[in-house]
Amino acid sequence: MVDIYKQKIETIIEDLSTSVDEGLDSANIPKIREQYGANKLKIAGEPLWKKLVEPFWNIFVAILLVALIISAFADEYIDAIVIGVVVIINAAIFWVQDYSTGRVLRALKKHSSQLTNVVRDGRSMQVDASELVPGDIVELSEGQKIPADARIISAEAFGVDESVLTGESVAIHKHPHDITSKTEVYNQRNMVFQGTFALTGIARVVVVATGNNTQFGKIAKLSATSERAPMQKKIDSLASILTKVIAAISVVVFLLSLLRGSDAAEALRFVIALAVSSVPEGLPVALSVVLILGMRRMAKKNALVRSMHAIENIGLATAIATDKTGTLTENILKVQTVWSPSQVGDQTLAIYAKLAANIHGSHTSFDPLDGAIAQYTTQAPISNDMKLTQQFSFVQDMRMSGVLWRTKQAYELDVKGSPEDIIKRSRLTATQKREVEAKLHELSSKGFRVIGIASASSKTKLDKLENYAGNFTLKGLIAIADSLRPEARAAIEEAQSAGVDIKMITGDHFETAFQIGKNLGLVTDQSQVYDSQTHPKASSLSAAAVNKHAIFARILPKDKMKILKHLKKDNITVMTGDGVNDVPAISAAHVGVAMGSGSDIAKESSDVVLLDDNFQTIVAAVREGRVVFANIRKMLFFIFSTALGESLTMIGALIVGMPLPVLAVQILWINIVTDTAMVLPLGLEPPESDVMQQPPRKVTAPILDALLISRTFVVGASIAVVALVLFNRSLTTHSLAYAQAIAFTSLVVGQWANAYVARSETKSVFVRMRTPNFKLLLGLMIAVGLQLLVLYGPLRSAFHIPDLLLGDVVLTTVVSFLVVIIAGEAHKLVTYLLRMRSR
Repeated sequence: MVDIYKQKIETIIEDLSTSVDEGLDSANIPKIREQYGANKLKIAGEPLWKKLVEPFWNIFVAILLVALIISAFADEYIDAIVIGVVVIINAAIFWVQDYSTGRVLRALKKHSSQLTNVVRDGRSMQVDASELVPGDIVELSEGQKIPADARIISAEAFGVDESVLTGESVAIHKHPHDITSKTEVYNQRNMVFQGTFALTGIARVVVVATGNNTQFGKIAKLSATSERAPMQKKIDSLASILTKVIAAISVVVFLLSLLRGSDAAEALRFVIALAVSSVPEGLPVALSVVLILGMRRMAKKNALVRSMHAIENIGLATAIATDKTGTLTENILKVQTVWSPSQVGDQTLAIYAKLAANIHGSHTSFDPLDGAIAQYTTQAPISNDMKLTQQFSFVQDMRMSGVLWRTKQAYELDVKGSPEDIIKRSRLTATQKREVEAKLHELSSKGFRVIGIASASSKTKLDKLENYAGNFTLKGLIAIADSLRPEARAAIEEAQSAGVDIKMITGDHFETAFQIGKNLGLVTDQSQVYDSQTHPKASSLSAAAVNKHAIFARILPKDKMKILKHLKKDNITVMTGDGVNDVPAISAAHVGVAMGSGSDIAKESSDVVLLDDNFQTIVAAVREGRVVFANIRKMLFFIFSTALGESLTMIGALIVGMPLPVLAVQILWINIVTDTAMVLPLGLEPPESDVMQQPPRKVTAPILDALLISRTFVVGASIAVVALVLFNRSLTTHSLAYAQAIAFTSLVVGQWANAYVARSETKSVFVRMRTPNFKLLLGLMIAVGLQLLVLYGPLRSAFHIPDLLLGDVVLTTVVSFLVVIIAGEAHKLVTYLLRMRSR
């Protein structure tokens, strides 16, 4: 069906054995799906050989492989075997993690499955987009993602964004008419294509292609590689610098060893041990696991994170610009009261409201506002002589929408929208205008959302809503209330205590916005509310105005971009939205947040989707982002301080003329086994009690600041000093192998202690123990058990461990643990005293 757009719609319907009104017969769906497959893109992933090779393709493993080769040539076969086993174990961890990551991401993706309105067996139903087959009759509406390639059957003011296919972001007007000449995809106006978005209007279409047979499926060149977050890139850069430093130091150490009289083989073994001790082999795997599990925890809290970088940015957020309806309120609208001028009764007003919401027409809106009107107007009778002629989508500049009806005498337009704009465009005397405005002020001051209802008549059909402006007859005002979410105020207070500025953006009247903001604790005075009605010029929405005000009333969606532009100058911004017109602001924010109940295009453009539309979920995501960032800092401090301790141990021995204090194979055991057992639990550390009382970190700030860098050197030096002292003590009474085993044990125990130092940047080990981390305790038990296997079990020979006196092992354990704890605690105390003095 290459030229499907040129065929008659009747021919297409017949060929696909479907019906415009009845749709497909459900009994035939399995057979059709078997023929065409599921409506999913099947993109070839990375070949198996690439996945197998990937864990070996980095500088860390390269160093280990060089060590393996040198050990083999030096007839150190046990060392070579152990190094080889370590490399394989590291690769296995990578493969398992890669599989687990893919499984988690696939599970998270199920949350964002797209539901589509389809006609089957003569009734409208919702099915997952992946279940569509050619011949399905689909109903499309504003904001929806087009689920498959389809031919248009009927359309009303239907505009589509086809930028994903054509690169052109201007809305394309679509129609159901036949096209007879040959034309390219971008000119096929009677077709819609998978992956594009409905911007305006409604349409009924018949699916003609699904999955890889769609235009999008044919041109998609998708990569199977996962996105790397900015934090990961910073860490990669840090690792790259570390590798270069290690290489330079290794050359210097090798030359110094030769000058000291060591033979080349011994000098080379020394350098290998130094290089291996400095390389954080398990870091990449640990980081990936922590970030993926962070995404998983956010999903459990109803925040579906769609991109890795959102985890970092949302934890750094300094400003949240949020809608009110559904986010801060329950989005359960109910008509509280109505008011109409003396010539119009409540029952008549209900009829006009019902008509304006098109509740009587062939297309019923699912807008919550229309739902509230529908509930209120159930008893209002409507003449059967009225025939729906046209729907007018919401016009931003007029702040209203309308429905055009045909009667026996004329065309009648009924509109609903902003009361100020309807008043401005209605035929009212000065006295009537004052009366209406007074009533509007009265209702708005009570916190009600007020909707204006008006009508206009014309002998001829006018195609644009704007053409009726100035001829409206005001029918009345409808006051609607939406209850605040009970948890909203506490969530706002928590965000503010974390140094996050909250901006509420609403289309509500000034008085309504102020009353709601006051109840939420956002404002205490009307001067904190920006009213776009009293500031009609675009220039009035300046940076100073954005910084000064906490609430923005009567804001058009296009004004969101202006607010965001000013906020982004000095803030890491979170912007919420749910509609088509919110997309530019959502896309431009550091973290775009879409409502789960919002339009498909808003969700597709966002970084985070709120599955429950709740502002509290945004704050929970900020908290989770901060916890993830803090835990990654703890992991980095732990890994780099222990690596520094091992390196200083090797360099210190060279400087004072000692022999090699630890063998390369022993260092490998420390870095792979002990590191892995302790570092992953640190990445899953429970949040600290003051995580939301700290000011946000600057986005330009390094991952490891001066505090952690200085602590890294203090702890690293303490690990090295105690290991060298115990090594030297053992050398005087025992063999070199015995002393090396003692130094090996000292470094391992130093890591155990350092893990507990790393649990908090500011709190004492003893204070932090009140918040248990059972994963870390389990990791410690595993590490202790494995270490006993090395010291006294069947692994002794592989790691060159002689018979050790129990007293020496106990002494080494106690001294090494206490020294590292004391060093870490002393540094925390000094930094605390300096911080207190600077206040």
